[in-house]
Amino acid sequence: MTLTEIWDTFIQNIRETKWPEWVSTLTQIASVWYARKNNVLVYPTGIIGVLLAAYVYFFMVSPPLYADASLNIYYFLMSVYGWYNWVQKKDGNQYAFPISWCNKNELLIGIGFFVFFLGGLIFYPLHIYQ
Repeated sequence: MTLTEIWDTFIQNIRETKWPEWVSTLTQIASVWYARKNNVLVYPTGIIGVLLAAYVYFFMVSPPLYADASLNIYYFLMSVYGWYNWVQKKDGNQYAFPISWCNKNELLIGIGFFVFFLGGLIFYPLHIYQ
């Protein structure tokens, strides 16, 4: 495939993208930005994005992508839960669930899971297709 064909395919895919997909993508990018800034707007932008994505996966593609749509419904529920917990305050003006970094043990567990599953993604296909 030549570079021109790749570019033409890219432009064609951009033109075929529907407005709910664009709005979903842009609001989810905004949600990541707000998460980085520790801003409560992470939740409404994320909720709009995942609901639009779920709509696209359920109703705008053929065949429907039920697993992807269900995953976005889960993200919606977790966003509502997170937003509720974010606005809960303890004594004074302190958040009930302060934002914090993971500790060394949590970081090592996360890296272990990543390496384990990455190894599975690499070696399982090699084992199957020998």
